[in-house]
Amino acid sequence: MEFNEIHLSSINQDNYFESRAFADESYSIIAPLAQLIGKYKSEEYILSGKTLTGEDNRRIEEELYYDFRNSYRYNPNVSEEENKHIYQENYAKDIARTKDESMKEQVRNFYQLRSSLEAYEGIVFYASDGEHEFSNSDLTKKEQFESFDAYMLFEDYQQKLYPNEVKESQYLDYFTHEVNMLNPQTDVIYVAFKDSYLQQKISEWEKDKAAAQGFLNEWMVFLAGFIFCFVYLIIVIGRTPFDKEEIHFHVIDKLYNDLNIVLIGLLNSDVDRHDC
Repeated sequence: MEFNEIHLSSINQDNYFESRAFADESYSIIAPLAQLIGKYKSEEYILSGKTLTGEDNRRIEEELYYDFRNSYRYNPNVSEEENKHIYQENYAKDIARTKDESMKEQVRNFYQLRSSLEAYEGIVFYASDGEHEFSNSDLTKKEQFESFDAYMLFEDYQQKLYPNEVKESQYLDYFTHEVNMLNPQTDVIYVAFKDSYLQQKISEWEKDKAAAQGFLNEWMVFLAGFIFCFVYLIIVIGRTPFDKEEIHFHVIDKLYNDLNIVLIGLLNSDVDRHDC
């Protein structure tokens, strides 16, 4: 449940840096950076085939072999080993083409990730694997990022997060788990938030949080009213007037439940015939 992208759990949180809103913002920066330096690196690196894992190659082979088994080329009169040999001879170009298409799809993902990062204003980042770099500023040193009021540094098996409320967030693992795919000996990610950006986000979060609190209060009032009305109806139904203990049944109320079920079934079947 959420209201205007503010989760109801944030109502009980006093600090923006502990909120789901901040976690989502952080994840949208850290996850693409981790994929860029940890997996894709560059267009040339992708097209070299290094980003295709053993699982990717196995999946491609299995999907094409399934097509082969359902084609006229598959010979049920010979062994599976012989069929695999036939498959390798006849599907070599298809295997190469499919792998090429997979690499091109990864290239598209690579540029989409870069574009999504370029759209951010107010967040400064730097990521490197020692050879490839991704940055939206001239800042490349850890000390430069530490001069900001809020930052996250991932380097050499360590995570340095500031302010301290970031480390206390229940969503910490959610927006930092992508870092686990990196090589801590070579890969670094630095992210910092400009003060103007933070002030705007904090103001928006506080405003939406207040609106969500009002929404929750209204919902609690409506729920209490519903429960009261429901209990009241249970007490007064069948009593005329209310202060009399005797309950008055209508004709339909006096019928046995089994008979009511039969009547409902007959009515439904009649409706179905008319629809036809």
